[in-house]
Order: sequence, then structure tokens, then C-alpha cells
Amino acid sequence: KVIILILWWRNFQLEYWRTFQLVSTLSLAMCNQFKRLVEDLRLSELLYRKGRKPDETDWQLMLFMVADTYRNAGQFDVAISRESNPGVGELDFQITRGAKANTVVEIKRSCNKDLMHGYRTQLAAYMKAEQATSGIFMVIVEDDSIDYIKAQLNEVKKDMIDKGEYIPKVIFINGKHQPSASAPSYKNPTL
Repeated sequence: KVIILILWWRNFQLEYWRTFQLVSTLSLAMCNQFKRLVEDLRLSELLYRKGRKPDETDWQLMLFMVADTYRNAGQFDVAISRESNPGVGELDFQITRGAKANTVVEIKRSCNKDLMHGYRTQLAAYMKAEQATSGIFMVIVEDDSIDYIKAQLNEVKKDMIDKGEYIPKVIFINGKHQPSASAPSYKNPTL
């Protein structure tokens, strides 16, 4: 009976680890596909039509569209929730597979005055409330502040490391209105 229990426990741990890896890897792949579509294929043109400027909800909806399509096309057995409220506020995205694995994604625009609060405090609160196994912080860069933001994030990250806090993956996405590659003003948009 002891050997059976040990084998069951090892199998459970292995399955837990595989599920965690699947959800974590899949969440990162969805976010990177979104980055590729926005930066390299100019998907963000949808948001800039007729002189319009996108807000955070626009970016969230676009990410949800990409993530849901990615999940369905790959027939992945995960759930994607948008704007769920675990009691500490509405989190942007949660990608889960049962209770074994849970990735939380928070999106902030570069012009958001609460960007650093979102990185350090908000995402951590969502992760704790949802018992998330990983977190991704996505910054939509719509201005020329990337160097300043990276410097600020590095300072916060150093303090978080010193305090033994979880360090979420950060993905920067060039959300500026991009000219066509045929335009003389075109520059490689990849951050």
C-alpha cells in the first residue's frame, strides 16, 4: 500500500508539473503571438482607424481575441477569463486549467500613471487572490518612454528580488501607430 501511495504521489506531482508548464508556456506563447501580430503585422491598425486612439480596454479585447483564437485553433484544454474579479479588483486575464495551473496577465499602457503600481502591487494581489502559479505583465508602449519605463521597472525589480518577491515576466509591445513598410518613415517596430 505504501508503494502504491508513493507511485500515486509521484504521478500526481508529475501531472501537476506538466499542467503548470502547459499553462505557463501557452500563456506566454499567446502573449508573444499578440506581440507579433501588433508589431510585425500591424494588427493595431484596427484600433487607429479614422483618427481614433485606443484605450486599455481596446488592447484587452484584442488580446482576448488572439488568445481565444489561439486556444481554439490548437484545441488546448484551458479556460481564458477576462475581467474576472477575485475580490481585489478586476484582473485583465486569467488562463487556467483546473486548480493545478493558473496564469494571470495584466496589461498597462505606457502612459498609465499607475504602471509601476500595476507591476509590483496589482499583479501580485491578483496572483495571490487567484492562487496563480505565474504572472505576465504586458506594457503597451504608445509613446517614446520605453527606456524610462525599463529603468523604472529594473529599480522595482531589484527591490522585489531583495525582498524575495515573485518576479513576473514583462512583455513590451510597440503599440504606436505604425506606418506601412513602403513609407519612408517606416522603422522596425519590434521592441
